Amino acid sequence: MPWPFAKFRYSLLTTSLLQSWAYILLFTAWAACVSIISDKVYDLSIETTLLNVFGTILGFVISFRTSSAFERYNEGKKLLSSIAYSSRIFARIVWFHTPSAENSGVNGLEEKHNAISLIQKFSVAIKQHLREAPRKQDKQISYQDTSTGERKHADKSGEPTAGSTTPSIGDAVIAFELPKSQGANDLHDEEKPVDRGSQGQMSGLRDGSGVPRLSVPLEITFHLSSYISMLQKQENNAQNTNILLNTLNELVKSFTDLEKVSADQIPFSYRSQLWGCTFLYIFFLPFQLWRSLRHITIPGTFLAAIIFLGLLSAGEEIENDDRNDLDMKTFCDDLKGELDLFLNGQIPAPDPEEWKVPIDGIPQRLKDKEQEHSNS
Repeated sequence: MPWPFAKFRYSLLTTSLLQSWAYILLFTAWAACVSIISDKVYDLSIETTLLNVFGTILGFVISFRTSSAFERYNEGKKLLSSIAYSSRIFARIVWFHTPSAENSGVNGLEEKHNAISLIQKFSVAIKQHLREAPRKQDKQISYQDTSTGERKHADKSGEPTAGSTTPSIGDAVIAFELPKSQGANDLHDEEKPVDRGSQGQMSGLRDGSGVPRLSVPLEITFHLSSYISMLQKQENNAQNTNILLNTLNELVKSFTDLEKVSADQIPFSYRSQLWGCTFLYIFFLPFQLWRSLRHITIPGTFLAAIIFLGLLSAGEEIENDDRNDLDMKTFCDDLKGELDLFLNGQIPAPDPEEWKVPIDGIPQRLKDKEQEHSNS
């Protein structure tokens, strides 16, 4: 199907004509009944004073409802941009401006890879946490001891218990290995609606025994903070570690603000009052239109129902977590693809002695991009 027709079809499917068709047909049938009775039996028309007064008030209220929903939507987009910005800075500083871990028993770049991998998983963990996706297997989503499969605990004095070892950032990467969707190379499952009222294991809320626990994004920030602490002990450049700390703080702040946006729903009493007032307004609309419009009252009521119910439906759809919300799947995929450049060796090595400016490659890439745009 050509794209103009596909776009028109998609626009038609998202209008209130299909979302609130039952109410629209009901009010249209009611307008037809009022018109027939007024024409054949008894004139039911009333003055149009209420039409002008309540129509203006209802328009302002519906406009406020829709603008409030758009405000939350735009705030969510800003916070996602902030997460992408902070993730890119964190990965760049880790890759180019931090030394390899000393005496860690790992390869020189492994700790850098592990830190960037946790940054990758952070955005996916936020998506799953905000949508309250059920936890998969405990070993896939929660922190575990990779050698025994049991969670480490500290004694009352705050010291590790006997037999426990200090976890490395590599352990955290394994522990936070999120499940992949079948047939895809992303870090998350396909989007599925989740019943908000269902009981069970919710991401970052409770484990299998019902014991409250930290959210997964917050646990990831703890491991990243531990990585920064390790860099500080190695007497790394203080300016670089400060940048990492500030960037990590921005990630935590964006995550917290996203939780607020997700939980800050329009009060139910306000929504029910608004829907009730809208229904009453459309219900009495045929009585006020009959005297001046006669049988045109029926299509007039039909159009009024589409407009008013469409605006209300638009506000509801913006806040719907399973349909027309922020495209976090694409956001996570794009951010993962960018950070994969570090992990796949496509970014220059952090060793200054091994790095050289790719003078020849950049002009060719720019030329290829221009060719793609000209062809499209």
